[in-house]
Amino acid sequence: VTAEYGEYLTAVCTLCHGENYSGGTVPGEPDAPQAAYLTVLTRAQWTEDDFFKVMRTGVNKSGKQLDPEYMPWDRLAKMSDDELKAIWLFLSSLEAREFEG
Repeated sequence: VTAEYGEYLTAVCTLCHGENYSGGTVPGEPDAPQAAYLTVLTRAQWTEDDFFKVMRTGVNKSGKQLDPEYMPWDRLAKMSDDELKAIWLFLSSLEAREFEG
């Protein structure tokens, strides 16, 4: 369980969340909601437990159900605890960046 493994697992996430994981408009998806700003979500605003809950249930911290058409939480929920922990380690290691919305 390492941040490097988490980086490998999140390579596909850059398609929507951007190369720097700083969210914004999803390329080629004009009707999609803006992708979340992950470099901040994993800092002061979220705990590891928060991250696991969202990935397992698809319900964000404000109680909103994520649409699996745009955020594939239903597939991520099948990841092992070790895989999610690696993703958390990687995302929480990222330097905060400006929202690219």
